Amino acid sequence: MIRLAVLASTLLALAGCVGAPARDGGVATLDALKDAQARCAARGGTVQLKTEGDPASIDDYACVRK
Repeated sequence: MIRLAVLASTLLALAGCVGAPARDGGVATLDALKDAQARCAARGGTVQLKTEGDPASIDDYACVRK
């Protein structure tokens, strides 16, 4: 049950960090990752690749609190 609550809060945080329109068609370019990291850092987090995520897809990165 605790895992579900943590997962839900992580997904909600992700929605706020990566909610901007996809730049470069959703490809995780250096510029797109830099922008996502800046938005995430403003909220006190850091961008990390999701478990079993595709490193080439910007949608597979999450903003995680430090």
